[in-house]
Amino acid sequence: MANNNRGGGGGGAGGMIVIDAPVVTGFGGARIFANGGSGGEGSGGLKGQDGRDAPQDPNMPAMGGSGPSTGGDGGGGASKTAKGSHAAGAGDAGTSSAGGGAGGGGVGVIKLYQGGSLPGTVSPPPS
Repeated sequence: MANNNRGGGGGGAGGMIVIDAPVVTGFGGARIFANGGSGGEGSGGLKGQDGRDAPQDPNMPAMGGSGPSTGGDGGGGASKTAKGSHAAGAGDAGTSSAGGGAGGGGVGVIKLYQGGSLPGTVSPPPS
């Protein structure tokens, strides 16, 4: 019988969003995020739960996978806004016979060329 007690998959990094325009208009309620995804739960006899994408609120990190498995929970994803930041979380260790949870992904980059600013909610702040 194969041992199915494995660690969870790591959370994806936030990536990069590039905006290169002299003027950005028409999306005042826009929500632009490059936050990290969360890590998956480790397995321990039962399949671990997948990590999650960043939520619609940039001030909340993506919560790590957590469920009925005895594997460790996944770590949360990173986010950064003007109101504060959340570092990527480390995954929890599983029991002695179960896999550990994976770490969350790091925050990405939003690059704004040609000066100006972006309306709406942006995470992380553009550079």
